[in-house]
Order: sequence, then structure tokens, then C-alpha cells
Amino acid sequence: MGRGSAAPSTEFSMRVVSNIEHRRQEVGKTHQQLFTEAGLSKNYYWKRLNHELPFNTNDIDALARVLGVEPEDLTSKRMVGNRALRLGGPELARRLRLLAGAPTAHGDEFRISDLVDFLRSQEVEFSPERWASLIEETASVTSQSEKLLVEIATFFDVDRVYLTNFAQEDVTEHVEAQLVLRTTLKQIGGATVSARALGNVPASALLQIAKDISATDQK
Repeated sequence: MGRGSAAPSTEFSMRVVSNIEHRRQEVGKTHQQLFTEAGLSKNYYWKRLNHELPFNTNDIDALARVLGVEPEDLTSKRMVGNRALRLGGPELARRLRLLAGAPTAHGDEFRISDLVDFLRSQEVEFSPERWASLIEETASVTSQSEKLLVEIATFFDVDRVYLTNFAQEDVTEHVEAQLVLRTTLKQIGGATVSARALGNVPASALLQIAKDISATDQK
């Protein structure tokens, strides 16, 4: 393997990232606050948060200190629990419909059977009927399992914050710009792109790329 290449993230590495995100949201820190206080550069941090490279033990120790937990907590399977999150029902429904309507990171169309199978592999009971109720939710406030929403975000290859914390407007803009770009690429017969590949490209840049692609395709 070349010096600049990296093996795919292991289940353990992805768990660490998931736990870091879970705790970051609990303490109300922004990404910038977290990587700055932990002494990590922005590029270094995002490469690891996007699973391009793994955090090392020194990183985990520094992040745990900032997040107010023991380093072992960030490697534990117990960090992401099954607590209930109170979210706006119509907004959750809108976001789920948007995810389902865009091509996946692999260019495939969404199939509910794939989602059900994936969630069950993650020990989350789910059904097509449950999905239908989620995307048609009209209650002003709905209570949903955090684990369910995190795993749905994982299935669609988007930042988990998109489905668990609607107040993070920068994440919302970035994810929805990703979906626009995926749709545009699919329309011209190109390969779509994963969140990992996009890294921390600004939402405005992603939308401009999609616009330029569409304009070129129409010539």
C-alpha cells in the first residue's frame, strides 16, 4: 500500500467517529470549537471525521479531554444509546423524503427493502410501514430514537447531524447541496459521489459545481 493511501475505515474506527459526534452534540460544541480546543488542524480533523483516515490514540485522548469524558468512552459501543430525540415532525419528514428522492452515493435509487435490511443488520427493528409514517409525519413535535436516525443517516451516507439536530444550519446546507450534486450527476449519466469524497467542500461550491454541470450538459 502506498504511503499516501489508507485502508477503508474499520467498524472500530467508525464507532470512534460516531461517539465523538454523539458527545460533541451533547455538550453543544461546534466542529471548529472541538478541533481547535483539541489542538487539531481543520483539515486533519475533517479527514478523520469523514473516515478518510483514522484518529490515533493521542487524538482520542485530546478529544476526550475537550468533551469531558474518558478516552475509553469514545471507543465504547455504549456511547450512542437509544435515547429519544424531540424533533419537528414535518421537517424530519421533509428531510427523509429528500434523502429518499436523491440517488445514493453509489448512484442507485432508494429502495425501502435495502433500508430495512440495513437497519436490521444494525439491530434496529424497522418496517416499510414505519418508514411511511415517518415521511408523512405531520405532528409539530415527534419523538424518535436517536439510534434509528443515526443509522438512517449512515445508510444514506450523510452527516448524522442532518437528522438529529436541525439547529445545525451549516450541516443542513452542506448535506442538501450534496444531494443536489448527486442528482445532477445522475441526470447526466455520471457517477455520483459519497460524502467522504466531498469532504468539507462548502455548500456554495457544491451548488455551483452542480449548476456548471447542468449548463454544460444543456449545450
